[in-house]
Amino acid sequence: MSQTLKAVLATTAAIFTLALIGCSKKTLPERESANENSAEVSVQPGWAFETTLQELSIPSELTASIVGSLDDIFDFRRCMPGDRAILVTTKTNEFKRFEYHRSPTRYFLVEPSDSGMAAREVILTTEKRVYCIEGSIQSSLYESIIVLGEGPELAYGFSDIFAWDIDFNVETRTNDRFSMLAVKEFANGEFVGYGSILYARYNGKLGNHEATRFENPDGHQDYYDENGKSLRKVFLRSALQYRRISSYFSKRRFHPILKIYCPHRGVDYAAPVGTPVSAIGDGVVTFAGWKGAYGKLIYLKHKAGYQSGYGHLSRFAKGIRKGKRVKQGQLIGYVGNTGRSTGPHLHFEMKRYGSHVNPLRVKIPAADPVPKKYASLFQKQKKNMASLVKAYELMGTTRELAEMSRKAVVKDSLAASGAD
Repeated sequence: MSQTLKAVLATTAAIFTLALIGCSKKTLPERESANENSAEVSVQPGWAFETTLQELSIPSELTASIVGSLDDIFDFRRCMPGDRAILVTTKTNEFKRFEYHRSPTRYFLVEPSDSGMAAREVILTTEKRVYCIEGSIQSSLYESIIVLGEGPELAYGFSDIFAWDIDFNVETRTNDRFSMLAVKEFANGEFVGYGSILYARYNGKLGNHEATRFENPDGHQDYYDENGKSLRKVFLRSALQYRRISSYFSKRRFHPILKIYCPHRGVDYAAPVGTPVSAIGDGVVTFAGWKGAYGKLIYLKHKAGYQSGYGHLSRFAKGIRKGKRVKQGQLIGYVGNTGRSTGPHLHFEMKRYGSHVNPLRVKIPAADPVPKKYASLFQKQKKNMASLVKAYELMGTTRELAEMSRKAVVKDSLAASGAD
């Protein structure tokens, strides 16, 4: 091992305390395959709870007992496609237990008891471990992360961090490099999902970018560049995932229904009915209802004199009403075709101090930087995380250090980033 690598690893070891996080875990009942049989089904769209039990060939009398025991702790209307149901019996087909899994860390358990059947909810405690993941672009960022054996959620999470600075659809180049410190969560030793990305870096032919997740002592957390400037902008680039822009902002547009020229004070995003619509920024709902040609409309008031409007919605999200405070990215409604509309789309518009502005040309201000009083704390955390990534890169392979991280987690980095 080179002296440089030893020095970096020594520095990293001094900075980070590598230790197992002790967790009190409720373990899944062991599958004693020699003494029991098990059958499992995955809930399909349209299935009722009883349908799931029928698919497991559970007799009607036992079905009634299972349903009755779960009645007080489980809302059967909340059965979702992808939920898993497991029936375990003895080799002589005597009932041992029934499990209904809502997620990898939560399930409902029914077992025989002295009084008949006993049901309880089991929530598994997850263990958080930090992994360094790095690679190079060969086709796309998404595919390059998948090739490493990681999931789509990690690729989306990485791209979201740099969403305001990098368009990963067109701005990646072959052999651009990426690296990150990411939290993975485990239950009973099995991977169940991703936590936060604590640190991310992208070195590309079109520029280098760095992001550190930092939570200050006041509880505010965000991603910041190497100088402590927020990577997040006050507004999202778009309020939804859309197919195409069907009509642009214009002072004189030929109206497809009225057949006259008139101003179009917004942008129309073509999308299927039911497509989720999100708030572009933190704000307060000033209007949520029907408004003439707009159909179902939501208007939000933001800081610095900005307002945003969302028209032709099919419905509003639960709880959206006048006076409601919303956060950036929060679901507020769904694309529709209400009002004077030629097809399903979102009419999106913005105002500044009461006057309409072109949403596609608004120079979006950045969110607040790291407060000056916490600047030194941020810089220390950023350097610590960068040092750990450097250790991986000097090793030339992540295998040895990845194996280390299976046995331990970077406890300090979790706490400092607010991901603990």
